[in-house]
Amino acid sequence: MSTLVVEMFLHGHWQRVGAQTPQSPEGSMSTNADGRRDVIAFACHGDHSIVRRSRGGIDREYGVVRGITAIDGFEQLARLTVDSRPYELLIQTDRMRVGVPVRFRHVP
Repeated sequence: MSTLVVEMFLHGHWQRVGAQTPQSPEGSMSTNADGRRDVIAFACHGDHSIVRRSRGGIDREYGVVRGITAIDGFEQLARLTVDSRPYELLIQTDRMRVGVPVRFRHVP
């Protein structure tokens, strides 16, 4: 079974911060890295994984539950397979003063 691995570049190296299997619910994180608030959503579908971004909308957290409303839907940023190069982007959450690189890898 394949897994979507999520890593952040911290303290000079990549650190695994999460992983998803096809049975996992879709993951998400918000970012303000480019001056606007976006929600990055990601999911493992077995033979591939998808990373996408909301186009407008809001997200709300209730403990461990996050609700996402994407007014204009989502745009696909990456479709990953075991043969794909990792997909990287800069994430700056509400709790961060500066953005950090995040990468997504679809691994066997």
